[in-house]
Amino acid sequence: MNCVVLSAGASTRMGTQKALLPLPSGVPLVRAWVDRLREVGPVTVVTGACHAAIVAALDGRARVVRNTRWSETGALESLLLALQAPWTTCLVTPVDAVVPDTVALRRLCEAPAPAALGHDGVQGHPVVVDAATLQRLRGLQAFHGGLRAHLPSCSIVEAGPNSLANLNTPAAWAAVYGWTS
Repeated sequence: MNCVVLSAGASTRMGTQKALLPLPSGVPLVRAWVDRLREVGPVTVVTGACHAAIVAALDGRARVVRNTRWSETGALESLLLALQAPWTTCLVTPVDAVVPDTVALRRLCEAPAPAALGHDGVQGHPVVVDAATLQRLRGLQAFHGGLRAHLPSCSIVEAGPNSLANLNTPAAWAAVYGWTS
C-alpha cells in the first residue's frame, strides 16, 4: 500500500510546526507516522512551510515531495503532487492526526477501499483511497473544499475516539497526550 502524509501547512493554530512536535516517546510526530506507515508500504511526505526541518527529522525514511505553493493550496493539491501514476490505491493522512496502532492500520489496509479509521460510524484518519477516486482526483481542474469533499462515502474501520482527533491546537494535543511540548 502506497502511503502519503500531508505535512505542508504552517501550523498557525498550533503556534509551532506540529509535524515536529515530539510524542511522549520523544519521536517527532511526522517520523512516528512514517515509521508506522512503513509497516504497510512505501511512504511519501508532502512538505511545504517547514520543508528543511521535516526532511531533517525524517532522516531518509521516506520520499519527500515539496509543495512550493503550500500557502496558496490545500490538502488535495498536496496529495496530487505525491501521487505516482501507477498507484491504484493509497493511504492518505494529515500529519496532525493520531498515529494508529499496528492492528488498526492493518485492518484499514485489509478493508475494501475506500475506507477510513473512525469511531462510532464517524470517519477519521487515515483514509484509503480507491483507484476510481484517485482517477477522478487526477482529472480535477479546480479544487473546491478539502480532500473529504472529494471522497466518496467510505466504510469505517473502528479504531476508537483518537482516530477522530485533529491535533491542530495545543488544547487538542493536550487532550490526547495529556501534555504540551
